[in-house]
Amino acid sequence: MAPYEREGTIGDAGDVEGFRTDTILVLTKPKTGSSSLISIPRDSLVEIDGSYMKINAVAQLYSRKQLVNEVEDITGQKINHVAMVRFGGLVKVVDALGGVDLCYDQNVNDPYSGMNWTAGCHTVDGNTALAFSRMRYADVQGDFGRAARQRQVINAIVKKGASKQTLTNFNKTKKVAAAALSSVTVDEKASTSSLLRMALAFKSASGKDGISGSVYWTDPDYYVDGVGSCVLLDDAKNIQLFSELSHGTHSAGTVGTLAEQQKLTTRRRMWITHILRPQPSYWLAACRRSCPCWPYEQKGPSPYKRTTSHCIELERAFAGAAHHADCHVYATSLALCGDARSESAWQRIDAHHHDHARQA
Repeated sequence: MAPYEREGTIGDAGDVEGFRTDTILVLTKPKTGSSSLISIPRDSLVEIDGSYMKINAVAQLYSRKQLVNEVEDITGQKINHVAMVRFGGLVKVVDALGGVDLCYDQNVNDPYSGMNWTAGCHTVDGNTALAFSRMRYADVQGDFGRAARQRQVINAIVKKGASKQTLTNFNKTKKVAAAALSSVTVDEKASTSSLLRMALAFKSASGKDGISGSVYWTDPDYYVDGVGSCVLLDDAKNIQLFSELSHGTHSAGTVGTLAEQQKLTTRRRMWITHILRPQPSYWLAACRRSCPCWPYEQKGPSPYKRTTSHCIELERAFAGAAHHADCHVYATSLALCGDARSESAWQRIDAHHHDHARQA
């Protein structure tokens, strides 16, 4: 397990009273199968002694040992080693490496993190990598997006640190090792061999055969009085996830609720591109007649003033559709219209799709 501590304005987190854990990453290396690096959101809701709190406050209010206990409860697995990394240490390590390559597909000018970014991939120094790891207010995915970027930074550091270019340069290797050792605190049971296995597992988890992502949750904005907005985790799914990870039976790729939603969005975009747009003009005409916000030119009242009831015509047109593709056209049309019922339509269609796949 690798918790990252938030730093104060003076000194490192270890020197600041009342630090909070900024990031929690669980690294798993099974005897066989893929290594994994999974994020636990810092706003995850936990209960200790009858009191609710966010997991990032556990170490501050109780102890680091209690934080490990909470992670073990979430994963259902024993945590063998703990490496605590100070975020400020990223600056030293990245600079010792001569910079790392990072990618982000949005332009960002975020005064909170200090991140100024032009969409694309860049080789960045330590301060930029730190801002890249901290930014969340300018990210539409919030803390989930930040966690993904933090994993990207770790992957970039491990990849360059293990490269032939670095390992064959004694002076650079020495600088990187010194920077890393000054930034990382490990548990008393850790040994040189266990640290080496951890480094190799990080490298493996970040490769094409590795597993990364975040834990599963049921509500990313679950409100608790006295605590605020929290992430409500899906206990059953997370226990199952880490059981598969520890036994090496989980397939490579990205995991978690956010990853599943992104895959679903990608499939829906494919249907928009390959089903809706190539359809005969009838489908487009039906959508234009029925949607409350279809942006086409017409004389008379603006189509934006129509009500959602106008989508009933489209709904009737597809109500008796037996063909699977037609159902997707219907849901896609409603989604393009912004109709609130489109999500439930997609859910019905996805269920139909899974049933059809199982029967096949």
